[in-house]
Parts: sequence; structure tokens; C-alpha cells
Amino acid sequence: MKKFVTSIIVAALTTGCFGASVTTGLRPNGVVESDTGVSWLWGITTTNTKATECKDGLAKVETYWPWWGALLVVPLTGGFITPVTKEYHCADASK
Repeated sequence: MKKFVTSIIVAALTTGCFGASVTTGLRPNGVVESDTGVSWLWGITTTNTKATECKDGLAKVETYWPWWGALLVVPLTGGFITPVTKEYHCADASK
């Protein structure tokens, strides 16, 4: 039991963080939209997000692993499933 607890603590302390940000140069409209998906098979594939409400394109997109995913979901699934949060700002065509 002691080895199991130690391995869980080591796994929790050695998890990495993932984050990516893309800025297009367009002005954002001030509204932040978000979508939560999953990364499957240790990051080999992930879910897609279609920002259909952004008729004028995207101004900024940020993708990251939420803190609770690294502490709760990843250890329970062995990394097979990892939650991913995507936040995006639609472009403002009026400016």
C-alpha cells in the first residue's frame, strides 16, 4: 500500500502542463467562448471545436489542460484520457 500511495504522489507531482496560444492579429469582440474536450491516447488525437458563432473569424485561441485534469482524470485513466479546455475570441468586424 505504501508503494501505491508513493507512486500516486510521484505521478501527481510529475505531471506536465500543456498550453498553446494563437493570435491572428484581428481585434477580438470582447466575448470569450469556451469548449471542453478530451485528448485521447496520451495526446495522439483530440476532439475538434467548430466556432460557428465566429462569423468574422477568430482573433485569439488558447488551448490548455485544466489543473483538475492533471490531478484527477490523468492518474485515474493512466493518461489515456486527458481533458482539454479551449478558449477563443471571435473577431470583431465592426472595428
